[in-house]
Amino acid sequence: MKHLVQQYLREHPKPARARYKVFCEHYGISPATMRRRLREQGATWQRLYDAEIKRRIHLELPKGKHASEIGEAMGYTCKNSFYRIARRVCGDGYLRSRLS
Repeated sequence: MKHLVQQYLREHPKPARARYKVFCEHYGISPATMRRRLREQGATWQRLYDAEIKRRIHLELPKGKHASEIGEAMGYTCKNSFYRIARRVCGDGYLRSRLS
């Protein structure tokens, strides 16, 4: 299950719009079953989601893209929403050094 979620998040063009309920419907499982299977593998939707956001940020920042461009490409409609999650997954110090 963990690998399916990781693959779904990596292939989703706008991860900010990725929803676990849509994932469950696509694979024909209940949200409770998904949570249980992930828990059995030591994972959660949120941790996998955060890891994918962090991976994409680390891929895009070195390319010289502005944070608002990265956030928009990831599906965030509000710049502040993107900054909030970016600080949470990457740490404030990393972002300050990379985005300023």
